[in-house]
Amino acid sequence: MRKEVIGKQTLYCGNSLELLDLLQDGAYGLVLTDPPYMINTKSDGKGKIDPWGDYMNAAVFYANWIGKARQKLTADGALLSFLNWRSVATFTKASCLLGWPMESLVVWNKKYLGTNMRGFRPMYEMIALFTQPGFKLENRCLGDIVEEPRLTRKPNHPAEKPVALLEFLLREAKKDNVLDVFMGSGTTLVACEKLGLHGTGIEINEKYFDAACRRVEEVAKIPLENPAAIS
Repeated sequence: MRKEVIGKQTLYCGNSLELLDLLQDGAYGLVLTDPPYMINTKSDGKGKIDPWGDYMNAAVFYANWIGKARQKLTADGALLSFLNWRSVATFTKASCLLGWPMESLVVWNKKYLGTNMRGFRPMYEMIALFTQPGFKLENRCLGDIVEEPRLTRKPNHPAEKPVALLEFLLREAKKDNVLDVFMGSGTTLVACEKLGLHGTGIEINEKYFDAACRRVEEVAKIPLENPAAIS
């Protein structure tokens, strides 16, 4: 395990499921993360005729990390996780296994046509919201469709999300002490540092961990302009 503290961010390199057990319970106001979607599982060169078992097995993994992450939340905390249409069934099954229903399913309109050779071309991903009993979004005018252009270039990670999108979610959640269970190249922590929030991230891949450290360090050198208003 490696640990780096940069600005207000704490970064761990290691296995998320193992490191989650070492973090303090009830210490985080928000979990904001982008897990592996567990899609396109193949057993041979042609793929499986019926992949349902794989999706449900993946749901056990999802339930495992979501359950562990929930233990780290405050009584008024929340969990936000990215997903796409292929992983909705997996997320739903994990939710049922935990007995923790999703409060909202947000559509992220990426304003960009994805690839599909025969059907409708995808323009969106989704964000699942799970809430603790004391959590409530203050802005009651928020709809469940969020528009933010996707990155035309992804220099740090294949699944890299726009920093502006993460900043929007952080501002609306209004929680400090943010935990990213699957940090990737550190976009969540970059957004936290820009907003003056404390963040903790875990990433198993050393290449992406190093990228996250570099990106957070670059932002930490810049004076805060628009700190998040956290009540």
